[in-house]
Amino acid sequence: MGRSRLDALVSVFVTVHPHETSALLHSFFCFFFILSAYFVVLPLRDEGAISLGLSNLPGLFVGSLVLTLIAAPVSSLIFSLPNLSKNKVLLNLYMYFILGLNSHNSS
Repeated sequence: MGRSRLDALVSVFVTVHPHETSALLHSFFCFFFILSAYFVVLPLRDEGAISLGLSNLPGLFVGSLVLTLIAAPVSSLIFSLPNLSKNKVLLNLYMYFILGLNSHNSS
């Protein structure tokens, strides 16, 4: 698909300048895949939590909240460091989770 056709297709849905099309599509697909992954993992997370017992659910939710409150500022700090390549940090973060999930599944 040519660049002008892509710009025309996108402009049907939103008002966008031609030089903004690439950033718009990248952000759309990033958000789409993050939400897709969330909704794939959500039932698995809920089923795992329920299998531990309904009495443990409040503790699991509080633990999830605490970990989120710690992880968000730490990741923001890491990504804001000027001497680190954002691409390498993101790749290493993905590899950490990929290896963690693979080691958990193989046990």
